Order: sequence, then C-alpha cells, then structure tokens
Amino acid sequence: MWARWQKHPKKTELTDRQREILNLVRKGLTNAEICYVLNISANTVKVHLANIYRILEVTNRTEAATAATEMADTPPEKKDVTLAITYSDSYRNSPLAHDLSHSVIAALRSFEVFQIQLCTEDSIPSNVTYQVSLTTPQDESQGLFVSLHLGSNNSLLWSCVQKIESSDQIPLLSDQIAIQIYRNAILSATEVYTNNPNATPKWWYASSHTIVRMENRNKEYLEKSEATQQSLLENPNHRDFVVCALACVYYASLTEHWIGSEECAIKLGKIACQTMQENPSSIYSQYTSALYNMFLGKCNVAIATFEDLLQTKSPISIVCRRLLAQLYAIVGRTEESRIQLEEYDQRVPKNIHQPFQYVADAYLAFIKRDYDRCATISEQLLMFHPEAIFGRLFMIACSYRVGKMDEHQTHVDALFEHHPGFTLKDMSPFLDVFPPTEKDHVLDCLTAFLDIFRQE
Repeated sequence: MWARWQKHPKKTELTDRQREILNLVRKGLTNAEICYVLNISANTVKVHLANIYRILEVTNRTEAATAATEMADTPPEKKDVTLAITYSDSYRNSPLAHDLSHSVIAALRSFEVFQIQLCTEDSIPSNVTYQVSLTTPQDESQGLFVSLHLGSNNSLLWSCVQKIESSDQIPLLSDQIAIQIYRNAILSATEVYTNNPNATPKWWYASSHTIVRMENRNKEYLEKSEATQQSLLENPNHRDFVVCALACVYYASLTEHWIGSEECAIKLGKIACQTMQENPSSIYSQYTSALYNMFLGKCNVAIATFEDLLQTKSPISIVCRRLLAQLYAIVGRTEESRIQLEEYDQRVPKNIHQPFQYVADAYLAFIKRDYDRCATISEQLLMFHPEAIFGRLFMIACSYRVGKMDEHQTHVDALFEHHPGFTLKDMSPFLDVFPPTEKDHVLDCLTAFLDIFRQE
C-alpha cells in the first residue's frame, strides 16, 4: 500500500508527449505504429518509453499500460493558466500596432500568472485557458484590435479597438490593455468557480473568486474564502499567488473590522514570512510582505517595496499605487499621494475601477479640506456599499464640517444600523490612516459624532 501511494505523485511528472505515448501503449500500439501516428523516429519513441518506465517505476509495456489505465481514471490536475496569443501578418503595414502588440505581450509576461503561448490563428492549442487575439482593424491603419476569449468555448470576454497616434503612447496603452485582459480573466474565473468549485487549476479559480469577493468587502464569504485559500496552500502550485489572495482576505478584514488587528497581523505575518522564504523574487510574495509591514506600521519599509513593485507593470502595481497614495499621506508626502492617484486613473480605465479606489480619492479630498468633493466621492461608494465604514465616517465628518446637521444625523444612524456594536475602538483604523498633523482636524470634524460616545 505504501509503495503504491508513493508512485502516484511521480505519475504527474510525465510530460504531455510522454502521456500521449503512454496512452497509445495502453491502446496496444507497437513502437512502429506510434512512430507513424506521432510522426517521430523509432529512437525518439524508445527514449520516451525508457523515461516513462523510470518515472512510473515499471519495467515493461504491460505494467506501463496498467499504470496508464489508472491515470486515465484519475486525470492529473491542470497546473497552469495558459494564455494563447494569436497574431497576424497585418502588422507589416502598421508599425505602431506591431510595437503595441509586443508591449502588451511583455506586460502579460510580467504578471507571473499566465503561461504564454504565441501562435497563429490556425494553430491555437485545444487546451488553453484563454485566448487573446491581436490584429489590426481593416479601417484603421494605426490601431490594434484586442479581444479576450474563453479557451474552452471561444466565447468573447472582452474586446476593444485601440487607436495609436504616436509611439509615446505605447507604454501607457499597453499597461491599460494588459490590466483589462487580466481583470476580465479574473472576473471570468470568478464566474467559473461559482458554477464549478472543482474547476482546475483550482489555485487560479478559487483565488480569483476570493480576490473579487474581498475587493467588494463581502463579509459573507470571509470565513469560506480564508478556509479555501488555506487549503490551497497545501499544494505547491503558485503558492505565492494563493498567499496574495489570502492577504486580501486579511486586509479586507482589518479595514472592515471583521477580525481584530492583532489577529490579522499574526495571520498575515505567518504567510508573509513563509512565502518570502519560498519565493522571495515573486511579485506576489513581495506584495504580501509589504502589506504585512503596513499592518505593523512600518510605513517606510512598505513604501520602499511598493515603489519597487511599480516598476513591474503587473496587476500588483495597480494595487500598489492605491496603497502608496495612502502611505504617502500618512507620512506627510501629500503631493506624492496625489500623483499616485492620478497615475492610477491614467492606467486603469474607469470601467474596471474597484469600489475602494473611491476611499483613496475621498481621503485625499478630505485632507485638502475639499469637503464637497469628499462627500460626492463617498456617496458613490455608499451607493454600492452602504455598510462601508470609511465612506460613512467621511460623510459624517464632511456634513458636520459644512453644517448639514440633518444629513450628519442620517449618516450617524446609518452607521449604527449597519454596525450596531460600533464603538470608539472601532474608529482606530480610520484615525490611524491620517498623519499625526491631521489627527486634530479629523477629530474636530467628528466632534458631534464623538459626543454620542461621551454621553454614554
């Protein structure tokens, strides 16, 4: 029984070609017949068979065929997210489109998530997860048509026609296109996981589902998402990405007061240290480590890491800009905070803005004493997330500052409606995001609200 258990992990070490040959052996084909079917030499078949015998720890064709039958009954889990990128000869007459397509591919490679396969339209592999088509529109000589399709059925997930006026635009345009491809892949993976929790590779589908749920501060999925991500850590496949998704759970928990800050820091610290030991060069490991330092109040350490990650042009760099805007403001670098938010707006199209980007915008408006803008932004957030504590506290502070006491009371009532047990202790994370020079200003704007607790 022990020996049999030991063999199973080794079976997953077979390459696709070795599996193909093993399947033909199982069907009873001779070496000569395998040569004909696969169009390879007799010597190549012999080499493959010798390696197959070694990996499966068998000595002949009969034992190998038996092992192949067992493997057919339990197909191996898909490990990678494959992205087939198709191209055409139309680039020859569109040098800007040619350069932009290359820049998009380079950006996608930097994401450290997709296994990129470049191919023509008539040579797309049958088992890819997603397909990206890059072509030039017939009516636009200097433009690029981009479309993202689901690999299993070729259904369209997203498309755009990007006009290109000069080569100077290419770095920014490639960032915008790549992040939209990634974002729509994440959203598609979330839907797939919702319909089929057993979809593989599970690290991709389950983690995507967790990321989207936590972006929207969905408390209902907190414990379930945490348990799912923890179970995925038992598998070595893309553990850094899994840990990053789990870090999103703890970050959301801290900002929404679902878990105590000390407990959050302990949990995040454990996975941050582990992933940095295993894969310190990974952008996802570095992001998790920076987030942990942010939890600990080591703002300058976190800032240094986030600044380095900006250079990767990965999906992580987008999140880093939002967090940097917050950290810069905390340490008094207000102008740099504003610049990061502007950079974020440039690189991320409005249609895929995450809800809590509004928090960063409202924060900056508040410390500039632009209460009307802060209230407008906070109202947009509260329309979709009426339970959001940060948005509600901004509304309470702004309405008091401009003398709208009826509106002030309405938001106070709404806060306690969504968070009946809210206390002064729960306000600490809100106050902690402001630099020391701003604390008196914040407390002054919340005077009437704080009086409620003083009376009690």
